[in-house]
Amino acid sequence: VVSTQSTGHTKTKGPTAWWKVVLPLRHFIDNITIYNRAEKSDDILGRIDGVTVWVDNTQVGTVVFESGKTVYAFPDISMYGHVVYARGGLDVVCLAEVEIYGLSNRQTYR
Repeated sequence: VVSTQSTGHTKTKGPTAWWKVVLPLRHFIDNITIYNRAEKSDDILGRIDGVTVWVDNTQVGTVVFESGKTVYAFPDISMYGHVVYARGGLDVVCLAEVEIYGLSNRQTYR
């Protein structure tokens, strides 16, 4: 991220929109934190509402938009995975940052 205004979003809207990261190996994933964009308008911030979070083919959470909230944490995932997805809610998938925490060979990855 180059500036605090940097975000990414999908071209498509709705349930077919997605963002993903492919980890180089399967890792034990403990928790995932998603950061929403920093805007003042709930119309724009609300785009994150309903986005589902997946590890491989397992849904581990759903974002429920709250006005003024920019950090959405999904703790206690406790599973091995190779791909993390954020799949569409009602609008585009718009994210500022995604952090994936877990263990591999007793090292912590961020």
